[in-house]
Amino acid sequence: VFAYACRINHACHPSCHITWSSALGCITVHALQDIAAGEELTVAYVGGDTLGTRASRQSLLSGKYGFTCRCETCSLSGAALKASEAVQTRLASFHAQLLKWPPELLALVDEVLALHLKDDMPLIWAKSPIFAALLQCRKVGDFQGAAEWARRGASCARLALGSDSAVTLK
Repeated sequence: VFAYACRINHACHPSCHITWSSALGCITVHALQDIAAGEELTVAYVGGDTLGTRASRQSLLSGKYGFTCRCETCSLSGAALKASEAVQTRLASFHAQLLKWPPELLALVDEVLALHLKDDMPLIWAKSPIFAALLQCRKVGDFQGAAEWARRGASCARLALGSDSAVTLK
């Protein structure tokens, strides 16, 4: 699969997630959404807390991979671009806040997930905030809440990494 997987084009909001499966000993590609016959498969070369606004994505992709992204997200204009940039700016602000373990951490993580869904971003990119929510619940003795966050995190991982992943087999 690697010979083919490395040829999958980038999109800032990809249709697939690529990862190494230690259980299978190979690269795996998992669909993050329904993909129509003949539709191009895409993966994100950058994502999660490195996604950022269009300007920051363009700079990162150009510097690291030597191309200017022209995906659907980078081609947005007008109100659609403004809305996408607002979501990305808000998400970027969360990463700094979450590191401080604020009292409103669970509400922040709920907002992170809502923004990912609103902007059609893979929920696997929210793995760190989900894990932080799990730890916060456990820290205060809310084991039912911790179990719910673990379930949500496992669901995100299963979609992006596959049920054959060592991460989801445990």
